[in-house]
Parts: sequence; structure tokens; C-alpha cells
Amino acid sequence: MSKQLISLAARNLSTGTKDPLPEGSLIKGVKKLVLGDGNMMGAVLGKVWQNWQEANHNITIVKAAEPDKKRDGAVYYYGGARPPKGEIFSEVWSGLKPQVSMKDLPKYSEYVDKNTILVSLEAGRKMSVLAKQLGVQTVVRTMMNTNATIGRSLTAFSTTGNIEEQRLDAIVRDLREIGDVYPIPEEQMNAFTAVAGSGPAYAHHLFGAISRALQNYCDYSFKDARDFVVKVVTEGSINPPPYSEKVKNALLELEPSAEKGKEARGKGSLESILVKAVQALGETPTKEDLAAFVSGAVAKVSKSLVKASGSIGFSEEMSEAMVSGPNGIIKASAEFAKLSGKTFLDLKNSVTSVNGTTQAALAILESGCGRTIDELCEQSFKAACDRGEQMGNPSGYALKTALAEVSGADSNALEEAKPYLVALYNAARGMLGLDVTIASIKPSGKGVVSPTTKPLVVEANLDKLQK
Repeated sequence: MSKQLISLAARNLSTGTKDPLPEGSLIKGVKKLVLGDGNMMGAVLGKVWQNWQEANHNITIVKAAEPDKKRDGAVYYYGGARPPKGEIFSEVWSGLKPQVSMKDLPKYSEYVDKNTILVSLEAGRKMSVLAKQLGVQTVVRTMMNTNATIGRSLTAFSTTGNIEEQRLDAIVRDLREIGDVYPIPEEQMNAFTAVAGSGPAYAHHLFGAISRALQNYCDYSFKDARDFVVKVVTEGSINPPPYSEKVKNALLELEPSAEKGKEARGKGSLESILVKAVQALGETPTKEDLAAFVSGAVAKVSKSLVKASGSIGFSEEMSEAMVSGPNGIIKASAEFAKLSGKTFLDLKNSVTSVNGTTQAALAILESGCGRTIDELCEQSFKAACDRGEQMGNPSGYALKTALAEVSGADSNALEEAKPYLVALYNAARGMLGLDVTIASIKPSGKGVVSPTTKPLVVEANLDKLQK
């Protein structure tokens, strides 16, 4: 089911078409509470603000600090201040960082009722958790990327399924102001974040690596190298025409070599692999050869990103749309670089937050450790998915990881771990509401009471526990 939805979304993306929304989807006079006005929320507000004002929406924005510039028509609260008690909002748009939201979102439960809709831009946070913390019944969970600033984001959304069609249409209309929008099942949201949400950072990392290689080996200045890469990607094709022999040989350096007796090729960090490929062009490559090389290198990495996207559950059609499509992470990110004039490093950092999904993925791309480009991309996406799961459910992720470790442990390791397993179980039983404790755990081939491959015997009242 999920791949069918994702494939359908890909067809809309790849053609750049947008199905018209019903006229009735334009709702006026909605009372909206906006939490946070950071990069992503700022990009959204920048695109929808005029529409919101024309619709006479009543907008309140809560920020940590006083903004340098306030949006016309909005009521602001900052520095810990919040709206007056008793105010109820029809929609809450949350752009809080996940680690901040865990602590702060429940503070706003007094401003909602059973009809309030939460629109979340938070990475990794599940709808069930968000609904419980804010005290609402209806959630629209979204994920977008920084290309929203230029209206070329890839934006996905999931809902709790209990939202009125007209209200959902109105929210989707707002989201379409920042780019292409399509529905996906919530279980695919972490994967979408890994590819499309963090995608601009991968693109800017790729562009920056090629740019630095041009500076170091082809006598380009910092600005000229940056502008050259942007020009080739925005104006040229990601699948360029036939290459000269020099370019073909250089691009071979991006592919792994299995030939015996030769130095390993095509393995390392993404940048180290690209540097060797640029060096293979020789000392005086022509501008035409450099342009062809840049196109070819971007095409190779794009194919690896598409392949990696498939490894985490997306159809080939959807993967192509997210990476190489008109609003895919490669083309749209290059256009953003062109329009913003910012460095690739600054643009990459604007996507990255401390201990976030993007940082987890970039750590793989940047370190390399003898991997091929295909392996780098696949493992980066998986690292981002894991981090997203960890951010969304820290305790559950920790338990899942611990269970995986226990499953592969031998008797000696389990013997050493017994005190911790006992403490963990006794702590968890209180949260689960189980009126039973245990005194010890020991490895055994008898009495399977856990899903591990190394069964454990729990010395407790198992009948009571199972109830």
C-alpha cells in the first residue's frame, strides 16, 4: 500500500503538475498559533503569509527571543511569555526542534480543544506522541526541506485520519506554496526525512567537494569554482552527452575497482573519491571537459542516491523524483545556491542541527572508511532513519537497540548483564502498569519469554505477567 501511494506521488512530482484544490478549501478567519519561527517555519511563513493575511487569519507567534523583524499583522510572545489563559486556537503550527518540543509542547495544551488541529514540522516526532502531549485529537505531520525558501521543497504529510476534508485541503493549499506536496504513510516519514528532508545538505556537500577540488587542482578561485559548479548543475543536464576519453577515465575513478595488484579505486569519503577523479583529469583540462566531468560526477552520485533511496523503501519512480526530478534535491538545491549567493558550507549547515538526522548521514559521507559511493549513500540514509527513530521515540529506540544486542549475546555476556536487565525490567514494569517484579534473569534453553535468539528465564509469576 505504501509503495502505491509513494509511486502515485512521484508521478505528480516528476511532471511538476499540481491537481487543483476545491474552491471550498479556502477557509477564512482561522485562529492560528505558530510555535517557533526558525529556518523552516520562517520559509513556510514567508510563502503563506500573504495568503493568510488575505484570508483574515488571526495569527499569534511564540518565539524564544524577540525577532529582529516582525511579520505584519501577527501578535508576538517571546522570552517565555505566552498568550492569555483561556484563548483557544483552531490550528497550532509547530516548528519547534524535537528536543525542545518534548519539554515545551505540553505547555500549550491549555490553548487547544477537541477541534484544534496540530500541524507539525518537527522531525521524527510521531503523531500519536504529539497528539498526547498537546492534548489534541487531530494531527497533520509534515516534512519538507530548506528549498522551501524558493518554493521548490519536496513536502510530505501524514494525518491521523480524522480530519475534515475541507480543513485538510486548506492546509495542503498552504503547503503547496513552498513546493510539491504529496501524502505518505507515517511509517515512511523517517525515510522521507533521510532522503528529501536532509537532501539539500547532501547536494551542498557534493557541490562543495567538487568546488574545493577545482580550487586545489584546476587553479579556480573560491568564487569561480562555486559559480562554475552551480552553473553546470542548474543549466546543464544531470545526464550529459558523451564524454571525451580524458573525462571517461576521470569518471572511472568514481567506480570501485576489483582488479588485483592495483591501488584501490572508488573508495573513501565522498570528497576523497571526487578529489582523485579530478586529479585524473590532468593538469590542464579544458573548460568543456571540466563541465562534462562535473555533470558526470553529479550524475553518478545522483544514481547512488536513487539506489540508496530504494534500499529504505521507496519505489524507483519516487526515488528518481526526489533526487533528480524538477524539484529534486540536486536541481532545486543548486538553484537555491544560485539565488542565495551563499557558500555551499553555509547552505549545508543551514540544514544541519546538532545530533539531528542530517548530521548522522553527513558523518558517514564525510568519514568514508573505505566505502564506495553506493555504500556511502545507502549507509547514510540508514543512519538518518535510525536517528529519526531515536529522536521520535528515545526510550523505544534504546530498548530496541538493547534487545538487538541481547539477541546476539553469549552466555558470558548475559551473565555480566543480569543486574542491568533486572533493573531495566523492574523500571519498565511500572510504566507498563504491571504489578509484578523479578529477582533475577538467567540464560536458558527453556521457557522462551522474550523474542531474543538467546531465550531468558524470568524468575517471576509469569502467569500474572502475561495477563
